[in-house]
Order: sequence, then structure tokens, then C-alpha cells
Amino acid sequence: MVPFAENPGFFEEIGVLMSPALAQSASALRAEADRLFQQGIQQYNVSQFREAVQSWEQASAIYRDIQDRQGEGVALGALGNAYRSLADYRQAIDFYEQDLAIALTPDNTETMQQHPSLRAWAAFTLIGAAE
Repeated sequence: MVPFAENPGFFEEIGVLMSPALAQSASALRAEADRLFQQGIQQYNVSQFREAVQSWEQASAIYRDIQDRQGEGVALGALGNAYRSLADYRQAIDFYEQDLAIALTPDNTETMQQHPSLRAWAAFTLIGAAE
């Protein structure tokens, strides 16, 4: 453990030690990434695939910056879907492979074991809880 971990001015968030001000910033960034992700869903649902790509690329970058691997993976999978809808199959495969690489990390494989059915895993990755 890091020697200053007991310092009340720091706490653990996303696996790294942050000051409360930085944690608020990370929380605000996560909220923006979530907003962009939802915006991408709305755009995708009305066949605005290129716009959805822009929203999901921004969301993915923010998730990556704040080290939210689950959010990043879901955004990468959504990008794969958008590129598939645009018939850019090479790009779709690239994003699906990136999503898969995140999904197969030890933390996620442990979660997959806790939610063994495909439906439960999908529910967990999309909304954070299984039925």
C-alpha cells in the first residue's frame, strides 16, 4: 500500500489515489461520457450512424482517460455496431476486437463467472446489474 494512503485528503477511486477535487473532476467526466454514450444510442436508433460514431468515440476517450474499462469496452462495442451499420466491416471488427480484449481482462472474466448466462452478462455490462 502507498504510505500516504491513510491521509484523509486522499482516497481510492478507479484504482488510483486522488484528491477529492480530482475525484469530483473524474465524476463529472464520467457523467459527460455517460451523456455522450446515451446521445450515441439515440442517434443510432434513428440511423444517424456517423453522428453516433462521433458521440461514442468521445465517450470512449473519456472512459479511457478516467480508467473506466467497462465503460470504454461498452463504447467500443457500440462503435463496432455503428461501423457495421455503415458497412465498414474492417473498422467494425477492429472495435469488436478492442471490446473483446477489455472483456477478457481478469476483472471482467471474474464478473462473467458471476453472471454466466449471456442475458445476465449483457444486462450487467449495459446497466450494471443482472436480472
